[in-house]
Amino acid sequence: MAIEKIDKLLGYVSFEDEEYPFEFFQEEFQLVLFPPTKMCWQKKANIVPIYESMGNGGSKEKKWADHIKIEGVTSEDYKIIFCVLETPVNYHGFKCYEVQWYYYCRTNFGYDKIRGLRIQGPEVNYFYSPEASLKKEIEFGENNRIEKMTVSAVSGVKCEKCGRYRIEEDLQAEIKVDATSTMYFDNPATPIDALSNMYIEFSQDVDVDTVVEEFYHVKCFFMYISYRTNVTFDRLETWFINTEGKRDFSGAIVFPTKRMKESNKRCASRILDYKILEDKTAKIFEAIVDGKMEYAHLCDSIDDMRQYSQARIIMILVEFEREFMNIYGKDYGRSEKYCKTKADIIDLIEQYRADNTGDSKRYAAEIKRTIEKLDGNSFAVWVKKALLDCINAMKTFIALKYDGDQKAAIEHLSKRVGEIRNGIAHGNIDFEIKAIHLTDLEIIEEVTYAIRLKYVGVSDKNISKGIKNLFNVNIDLTETCESSE
Repeated sequence: MAIEKIDKLLGYVSFEDEEYPFEFFQEEFQLVLFPPTKMCWQKKANIVPIYESMGNGGSKEKKWADHIKIEGVTSEDYKIIFCVLETPVNYHGFKCYEVQWYYYCRTNFGYDKIRGLRIQGPEVNYFYSPEASLKKEIEFGENNRIEKMTVSAVSGVKCEKCGRYRIEEDLQAEIKVDATSTMYFDNPATPIDALSNMYIEFSQDVDVDTVVEEFYHVKCFFMYISYRTNVTFDRLETWFINTEGKRDFSGAIVFPTKRMKESNKRCASRILDYKILEDKTAKIFEAIVDGKMEYAHLCDSIDDMRQYSQARIIMILVEFEREFMNIYGKDYGRSEKYCKTKADIIDLIEQYRADNTGDSKRYAAEIKRTIEKLDGNSFAVWVKKALLDCINAMKTFIALKYDGDQKAAIEHLSKRVGEIRNGIAHGNIDFEIKAIHLTDLEIIEEVTYAIRLKYVGVSDKNISKGIKNLFNVNIDLTETCESSE
């Protein structure tokens, strides 16, 4: 049975060897501690002016505020832990903390006995459609007109596997999705509701800090597959393994909601969904865990996806470059002799570092890093190689945007974006953007996804479908998909 959602958070927390009554304010996402006694309050209130007067005499050291955890119990008798910034606002003895997240669970479970995470939200529904939990029946009458349509809830919908990925050397996780539906007999306006769930099941019990980190990876995944940052979640629940060996959804974690839900009417289709990724989903997660992904080029919303500021153009090109190097390597396409020569030089420098100390060793390390970062080819060559490598998935999109021979089109667009990238590398950020450049950038965005999806094992047919959906390309893929099968 799932833990209840708390509408009003009140209770007691242990802080500075005392028990403080607390209240949490959801809208501000702030925790307020109330002094346990009047004497304690007067002591805290009177000492504030002293601290303020001490601070007025000189400049305060500026530094990032650290996080601390404050534990307690709620009025519903749930255990609760708040992660807060350690520097509270002290309003006449009443401390007010900015909360980063909070977690609560039933008292018979510990913070370090978590076996899995269940995620619900709009993007989860878009990734795996809740329609899997619904049964539709249509009756036709004369002239093939619909006379009756029935929608009913389906029980026992099986979980679909999305693969396993590594979090740490001794910790793995398995991803699954399913859908559930509920009948409301007392609500004629909404008699049936359906939603989807994503499950992250760990190979062993983990603590709440690991869950927080994995939620970050979950959020990054949904940002990646939707090409936008305004992803939101309705519910994040944790489960434990009870004495009967079954899942017990006895905990929930809550983060501040800083973004508005996506409002575009086509948001449900503008995503790389489960039908595209299937069990390759976990390989995207693993790339995220390994730090192979960046998100600075993503849009704030669907409506921003075709707005190209100079800053975003730079980020799109940088993201392609980073993905290319992660997947193919800096020296992709270079001769075996080139790669061996480069490796031999690096080995010689490493031996020099081992034989020397001080500045000589430090300078050698700098030279080594410079050689390691040497680009094997130009940006234009990388674009050309990526497009040719993914030509089966990309050819329809290239034909849509450019007339004539595709190889010539690839050659020309590679040269154009290469010139922009080289100009940026030499400090020219005041470049002129023409209509053809915007078309080129659309191709760069698409092929950046194509090389990653191909690398994790998605078929050419599904790559094409995914790009069409994600970037809302108005094109018929029937012929392309048939030729790819």
